[in-house]
Amino acid sequence: SPPPPPHPFLSFFSPYVNTLNGLVSSSKLSDPDIDVPVMLGFFALFVFLYILEFFVQPNMHLATKSDRHAWCVKVPSQLHAFLCTIFGWACILDPEMWANPISASSPSAILGCHVISGYMLADLISVLVHFEDEGLPFLVHAIFSFLPYFTSLYTGTLRTFCGSALIAETSTMTLNYRLLAMQTGRSKNKVYDLNQAMFFLTFIFVRIIICFCFLTPHFFTMLYSNLTSPGTSDWRTMAVGNLEVNSDVPVGFWVLMLSVFVVMNCLNSFWALSMVKIALGIKRKSKSSSRAKKAPASKGQKNQAKRILTLPNLFVYGPVALLFPEDGDDKKV
Repeated sequence: SPPPPPHPFLSFFSPYVNTLNGLVSSSKLSDPDIDVPVMLGFFALFVFLYILEFFVQPNMHLATKSDRHAWCVKVPSQLHAFLCTIFGWACILDPEMWANPISASSPSAILGCHVISGYMLADLISVLVHFEDEGLPFLVHAIFSFLPYFTSLYTGTLRTFCGSALIAETSTMTLNYRLLAMQTGRSKNKVYDLNQAMFFLTFIFVRIIICFCFLTPHFFTMLYSNLTSPGTSDWRTMAVGNLEVNSDVPVGFWVLMLSVFVVMNCLNSFWALSMVKIALGIKRKSKSSSRAKKAPASKGQKNQAKRILTLPNLFVYGPVALLFPEDGDDKKV
């Protein structure tokens, strides 16, 4: 029987999904024959932007290793978050993802997997080099973010489904503005407070409500349908959840994806709980982290927001320098 028509809510966004898929397809970057080269290309791009920021900014060599890293990582992080947000929403609003999550493989999903695989590979190296500043949670985050997307690219399985989880990076853009404002002494004004609220709301919405409450049950229903279905080499539709089943997908793949869902949901829940505690004014009576011990921004740090605005960093540092007043200048807002 023909598949049911898409939900009216998804149909409303079909122009966005179809237009983006058409643009990506015409660029040839979603060609499955060049998966690894495109992924390595994005890896090289993110590493280049990190190194470029170090060399184009004056007196960057005088900053501490921790401050240099915190500053230079923002450009690749923001570009990655921006691209993932665009491709992620195109995936989760694609009716094919909800009807055939195993085989669905849209151009936006493929390119999105390229982007995050390349970035997370660079991020993994960065976390290892700066482990004292990043810590174990971010190492786990980098590993368990790289593995599923690279595996999905390699096997051609769950590409659009994995692409849907890219919407989690929607909250990263406001996070970068928040961290940069803190680093440059621009965190005591109304614009910063508004950005804080936007970060909290987007984090809860995309990472908890959508990824945890919607995508996770969808995955477990799909997992149950595939692991309990009778052996078959054909694609077919199951009555349970009306989900696609393919017994050719190895059990190890499902174990990997299950591990990723458990670990990432635990991390996101931990971070969300921490933000809720901060919002409620609950202070943990534990040893402060190295990040929390940092002294208030110095005059030199405040001037960092006035550094050279190049084309790569314009959309990262520009809004902070223009919209976030320096501490003590609240009256300007």
